Amino acid sequence: MSDEDLKQKSFLNLVLTGRRLLTIEQFQRARHVFTSALELQPEDKECLIGRSKCFMNEGRLRKALQDAELSLRHDKSFPEVSVGA
Repeated sequence: MSDEDLKQKSFLNLVLTGRRLLTIEQFQRARHVFTSALELQPEDKECLIGRSKCFMNEGRLRKALQDAELSLRHDKSFPEVSVGA
């Protein structure tokens, strides 16, 4: 397995872990996991929105808005941002 394959597998594992933590309302842990995933793929919309949701639930609305806006810069049609989910 190449280094790139390992990096992609690590990224996917982080995304899945972040989603699971978000679902069980472990917002701080989920935020850290999404941040780690974003270190591997800085423009990933799903991770930006996931981290934004964590910030929002922690009452850090300015940070939540920053991540939501950043996700829009890369894809203005991304539905989760458009509907404010």
